[in-house]
Amino acid sequence: MKLCSPILLFSLIMFSCSHADEKSGAPANFGRFKPLQLPLEINACSMHQPGLPDMQLDTIENEDGFIPYCFFEGPGKFKTCVSLGIADCSMPLLSIYNSEGQKVEEKFLGAGNCDGSTEMTCKPRVTIKKDFSIFISDSIAVTPMDSCGNDLDGPKTRYTITREGRVKEDGKIELGEAKRKD
Repeated sequence: MKLCSPILLFSLIMFSCSHADEKSGAPANFGRFKPLQLPLEINACSMHQPGLPDMQLDTIENEDGFIPYCFFEGPGKFKTCVSLGIADCSMPLLSIYNSEGQKVEEKFLGAGNCDGSTEMTCKPRVTIKKDFSIFISDSIAVTPMDSCGNDLDGPKTRYTITREGRVKEDGKIELGEAKRKD
């Protein structure tokens, strides 16, 4: 997996949508931001996320390794916040809040088992559609290497891991098991 460049890390930090309310853990001032319209597509290893909003410079607070990035209206009276993890790729964490700002559910939207080792290249993607269905995929290529990290002759192993789910009417996030396709 490619290492995160300082530019990518800086870009993630510079593009935050809100900060956490100390009492409830909910992103503060939801009303201050225009909600994102679904569908939402995130290419987790790309610096540029077309259609996603600019983050606010005065909202950067990060205690758990995730930066609140954007929000959209969930089913019913729920608000949904997408936070991005600070890592080689910015994998999303989906948090659901009720109308009082209390967290109802939170799940990491990962599919693969990309461990960040040098022999693995990953391309994680997440899509949340207008009907609140979620599709997660991670295309993984493994290159044979010796103990010093040098490429060895031999075929790459390529496979895709997918997960499907949805944000339900009660604010809970339902995610199926990961499925591997060679």
